[in-house]
Amino acid sequence: MDWQDKLLRWYDANKREMPWRNKPDAYRTWISEIMLQQTQVDTVIPYFERFIKSFTGIKKLADADTDDVLKHWEGLGYYSRARNLHKCARLLRDDYNCKMPKTYEELLKLPGFGRYTAAAVASIANFEEVAVVDGNVLRVYSRLFKYRKDVTKESSKLEIFEKLNKSIKGKNPSSFNQGMMELGAVICKPSNPHCPLCPLNDDCKALQSGLIDELPNKPKKKKVPVYKLAVAVISKNGDYLLQQRADTGMLAGLWEFPGGKVSSRKNEKRELQEKLKDQLGIEVSLQEKLGSCSHSYSHFKVELNIYGASPVSGRLKYQGLTAVN
Repeated sequence: MDWQDKLLRWYDANKREMPWRNKPDAYRTWISEIMLQQTQVDTVIPYFERFIKSFTGIKKLADADTDDVLKHWEGLGYYSRARNLHKCARLLRDDYNCKMPKTYEELLKLPGFGRYTAAAVASIANFEEVAVVDGNVLRVYSRLFKYRKDVTKESSKLEIFEKLNKSIKGKNPSSFNQGMMELGAVICKPSNPHCPLCPLNDDCKALQSGLIDELPNKPKKKKVPVYKLAVAVISKNGDYLLQQRADTGMLAGLWEFPGGKVSSRKNEKRELQEKLKDQLGIEVSLQEKLGSCSHSYSHFKVELNIYGASPVSGRLKYQGLTAVN
């Protein structure tokens, strides 16, 4: 039995229950794969179910208001994914009569569809023999074939993609791709992999060579920068002031408490007051610190101090602002 058939047999017996696997049409596959990018399965499941219940198909999603789509995405992060999803749905409505293209090459022409997403939809929903390559697949392949090149490089990803396109020929492409990703997620983990349980351990060259912990080959991550932020919760008569971020850039169009980066914690209250004057056009009285929190993004981390505040004088700039109770 070749390694592909061992993988398929293992996947058929051990695949996890996931709502998008119950009815793997192109739309559900598309939504799930976008949500799963940089987000764990257990986190995605309730979001997926809620999203699909509200936006049952391409037309429902395309006709929805952007703010409604973002509201359903709230908490998943990487909000550009939701914006691109919505943009693509509108294109599919306007130019494709709400029909998803069938082939990998056609899917690549859609906004937000790279090799990974196009291959996932084409193979899982339409059974096209094209390989999906994500982080899990790169890890499984590197260990299985003792692939020593830097897998973060695009040339390596393309090479593995082309190799797996040969391996998938004559196999069930939906189960093959999902099996590779599943194996990487639950067995061939980045650290402490469960090699004795792996259906491919007899074929794994890294295991035979004692190189499991060294593969895949990735450069060490650079230390991420940490940014200090301060914001104000400005209240009056039970209402709280929020401002909307710009339409482009990180977290585009989302609402936040006014404030921003500060150069030092020592002078942050003065800096915050200056930022509020510039952003809002008013003088505020800052109160005691309400609390602190931190959040890590893919390439940096923010540490946020939150202050209570009340308006003192000046005329409020209303553009991009709202009051919530």
